[in-house]
Amino acid sequence: SFIVSGAGTTFVNGKYNFTGLKTDDGFFRPLSEISYEMKIPNNVPGKVGGGKTLTLFRCTMRSKQKWWFLSEADEEQPGTDKDIDYY
Repeated sequence: SFIVSGAGTTFVNGKYNFTGLKTDDGFFRPLSEISYEMKIPNNVPGKVGGGKTLTLFRCTMRSKQKWWFLSEADEEQPGTDKDIDYY
């Protein structure tokens, strides 16, 4: 898992758990994209962003460079310009 803290958009702070592909013995599957997820509960008083699912993921760009994003993925078309990227 990863801990995000000190972000300017405070509701993205928190613990992100691994959600990427794993092998049968529980290890990261080589050549797959790495991703982590945090669900923000609806019922946290004063917490902005309730009900959102945020992802921290490494994306391979067209240039073959790997970039990290912290986003709220679009439910219908994740991984597109419909995502809301916070970082």
